[in-house]
Amino acid sequence: MNKNKQLNIRMTQSEFRDFQKKAAKSGLSQSAYIRMLISGNVPKPIPPLEYDKLMQELYAVDVSLKRHGAKPETIDEFNQILLAIQAAVLLPDRME
Repeated sequence: MNKNKQLNIRMTQSEFRDFQKKAAKSGLSQSAYIRMLISGNVPKPIPPLEYDKLMQELYAVDVSLKRHGAKPETIDEFNQILLAIQAAVLLPDRME
């Protein structure tokens, strides 16, 4: 994709600081943050380190369920919960 168009906008110092903080918290560049907003998505902040630790523990529970012969529907339900947690924490929100 050829990104050769530039956008120059004016904002107050307060608006600019807020924008910088939000972009930094999301882990995106300022350009990527704006592109996500334009596409109708609101980026979420990078989750805290505890999130990764929690997910590792939950994946270990998933492995343990499989090793101990849990019912397939129990494993499927647990995996759906894991996916819902990931989506809630990581996926950007859609603008209305």
